[in-house]
Amino acid sequence: PGRPPPEALAPAGPLDLTGTETSESFVPRLVALAADTGWLDQLLAADPGAGPEAAALRGRVVEEALRVTAPTPAMLRSVRADATVGDVRVRAGDRVVIATISCCKDAGPFDPDAPVDPAVRHLWFGAGPHFCLGMPLAVAQVDAVLDALRPVVTAGRSIEVVDRAVARGVLLPAYRSRGVRAVGGEVRAPGQVGGAGAAGAGGAAGGV
Repeated sequence: PGRPPPEALAPAGPLDLTGTETSESFVPRLVALAADTGWLDQLLAADPGAGPEAAALRGRVVEEALRVTAPTPAMLRSVRADATVGDVRVRAGDRVVIATISCCKDAGPFDPDAPVDPAVRHLWFGAGPHFCLGMPLAVAQVDAVLDALRPVVTAGRSIEVVDRAVARGVLLPAYRSRGVRAVGGEVRAPGQVGGAGAAGAGGAAGGV
């Protein structure tokens, strides 16, 4: 209230970017990453309403995928007090860019069974007073997509990624296009990726 229109509208861009583009870029990458690593069938079959074990499995896979893909790859922050980060001296009032994606990927490759590193837990949602207010909505959106896809695996079928093209010249990592199809077969356990899934695993490293 009381602010001129340009200043009042200034937060609209960042809110649109962080509130829509991050979820839009993450969900296709989650599906592709889980498919390439053999986790997709179990992820889709996990019904949180069936019990705590299923809810925990879904939570682990989604959270680990968030860490590896880092939908918010960088954050801009202000320095509150003089400090030294590595060999770099920063002073109060400086503006710095935090490479969130580097921090998250340094914790290792995608592995939902690995212990969560507390140093990077939820870092992609920010921290402290800057923690993302939209986190519950983002998680609900992911859950809605997984719930919509669950009937495929409950019918004894699997989802297979058949093609993908990485988007270029964009601020947030994303796919320009990515095709999937339902195929027959038994639910695969993590690591049991064969045929087209094995061929696509190599591409996942650069495309997730």
